[in-house]
Amino acid sequence: MGSTLKHWIVLLFFALHAFSIGVESIPSDVENPLTRGVRFFFQPMTNMYINATAQWQNWNLFAPDPFKESILFTVESLTPSGTLESRAITPHSIPWYSRTNTFKFFRFLSRDGEKYVEARRAFLHSLCTRWDFPPGTLLHLQKRVTQVLDPMESREFADVSVSCALPES
Repeated sequence: MGSTLKHWIVLLFFALHAFSIGVESIPSDVENPLTRGVRFFFQPMTNMYINATAQWQNWNLFAPDPFKESILFTVESLTPSGTLESRAITPHSIPWYSRTNTFKFFRFLSRDGEKYVEARRAFLHSLCTRWDFPPGTLLHLQKRVTQVLDPMESREFADVSVSCALPES
């Protein structure tokens, strides 16, 4: 058997394998009619290969709960002198060693409900000293939620404002 034929057989095997894994990883509740049709048509054939080679594990193992929305927090400040500033809280604005815990906290802050509104107010009050805002500065927390699958669908929430406390005399 020539080396060219061997190359083609190996190439065909890898193509079949990749295609079979791809078809098997299409979710059963997919909404796109074309993708649903590909899954419906090819899965009986690829299923035989997947089962025969023991490749039947759940392929969403590597991303069992993918992100469905992106949340961006912005803190706007208005100092008593009239200076308006806006700071976005992004992964780049937070030290690498505290990003995970910080964004878990932000996910907590992004929930709906009155107790979470109070948590957002407490967070803004903590920023008064952490970011050295002068007394009397008004802080406003704004949250933008963008759907990952449909980036045109985004919502903004601006439900929390606080004033940095004036020093007690």
